[in-house]
Amino acid sequence: MMATNFPSQLIEPGCRIVLKGREDWGLGLVQSIVGEKVTANFEDAGKQVILLSAADVSVVTPAKF
Repeated sequence: MMATNFPSQLIEPGCRIVLKGREDWGLGLVQSIVGEKVTANFEDAGKQVILLSAADVSVVTPAKF
């Protein structure tokens, strides 16, 4: 799995993310973005709301799922 840090404006619904420090949650599938809040469904943690200004979120490239 290859994760790359992206500006928050490049995170969009349908992309896969990982949250640094919470890798145990697995991959998250972004459901929605409202302002700085990203709602994602994580493999091992379910639905979570993440505040982008307080989290280190990386987009996972599709070829590396």
